[in-house]
Amino acid sequence: MKKRLSASGTFLKKRVMPFMMLVFPAIFLSLAVKAQVPTGQSRWAFLIPGMMMVPLFFMQWKFLVSDLADEVYDLGDSLLVKNRGVEASIPLRNIARVTVSHFSNPVRVTVRLSVPCELGDKIVFEPLLKWGGFGSRGREIADDFERRRTLAG
Repeated sequence: MKKRLSASGTFLKKRVMPFMMLVFPAIFLSLAVKAQVPTGQSRWAFLIPGMMMVPLFFMQWKFLVSDLADEVYDLGDSLLVKNRGVEASIPLRNIARVTVSHFSNPVRVTVRLSVPCELGDKIVFEPLLKWGGFGSRGREIADDFERRRTLAG
């Protein structure tokens, strides 16, 4: 049975967010350039925040979102991971460690592999949210992997 582990909004965060990271600062900068600046004040006070948005948004996207897998499914004895058109099946025996970072947004589950696959030696994904949107299933996923891995041997 195929059970989805990753959040469905990953596509928007990986593909749409970078576009929006450029649109919002561009709008802000164009408004700052066209705005009437009172005499005695500098236009830079309006331009500097807009210019700072782009690198800050990019760093957030690069370090927290860009490496997330598009889709992760639990197939019982293996994981099916899809990322950027590449599909990899990872047997649970190849999982070395599963960690969850709760204090980042989005919450990230990192699956370290003892045997690298087509996608590298680690798989990072955003877990599904719990019902009602409060919290994520990251800890449950990590505990489930550990329990099945120890049972498998």
